[in-house]
Amino acid sequence: MGLTVDDVDPDFIREARAVDAYGTHLSHTDVEAATLKALEIARDARMQTALDIDYRPNLWGVAGHGEGESRFVESAKVTKKLQSTLHYFDLIVGTEEEFHIAGGSTDTLAALRAVRAVSKATLVCKRGPEGAVAITGDIPASLDNSVTGPGFPIEVLNVLGAGDGFMAGLLKGWLDGEDWPTALKYANACGAFAVSRHGCPPVYPSWDELQNFFERGLNHLDLRNDVELEQAHWCFL
Repeated sequence: MGLTVDDVDPDFIREARAVDAYGTHLSHTDVEAATLKALEIARDARMQTALDIDYRPNLWGVAGHGEGESRFVESAKVTKKLQSTLHYFDLIVGTEEEFHIAGGSTDTLAALRAVRAVSKATLVCKRGPEGAVAITGDIPASLDNSVTGPGFPIEVLNVLGAGDGFMAGLLKGWLDGEDWPTALKYANACGAFAVSRHGCPPVYPSWDELQNFFERGLNHLDLRNDVELEQAHWCFL
């Protein structure tokens, strides 16, 4: 959150395959300016751009500091700020509640339509135990009519880092040109690893481990107690 425009090196940005911004970084003037600078560099270089809405009401000043676990508080101010930037992105990702803040409505389909009105991006909506959907065109009459990927019914131990794990898997599939069901499969699996193990980034799967998981299948709902999978994790790392 201390990033400023002076910290953004155009040559460094152009070395990347994409720029992935987080909505939280639009909540503070200095880091917002730095984020927009990085996005403008990326767009000028015809790079891919993505947004994880990542709505944290306390960091936007619409919830108290003691409410860090709060994931949704309505705010017209936040909605206006987000909508002013959505045209920068080729991919926009969020939970239903995060699309509610981006679209300014607690009706998910209405919110998605409001986002679509200002952005042509592919919209990926995370639906918790129902998995996630990708919408590349008009918003359908039901999210059940959208493109989906296989989910993984696991035991939730810790939600910290789940969104980052999901985004990592999604970006891998998206940037490699996989179809959306495959990209969503990667995303759902990485998110499952994150929430069913102890820790955060250290428990995300490597590429080899992920392929091993797909080939072998889900044998334990609590992935941290799957001895074979744990051995593979530390071996592949």
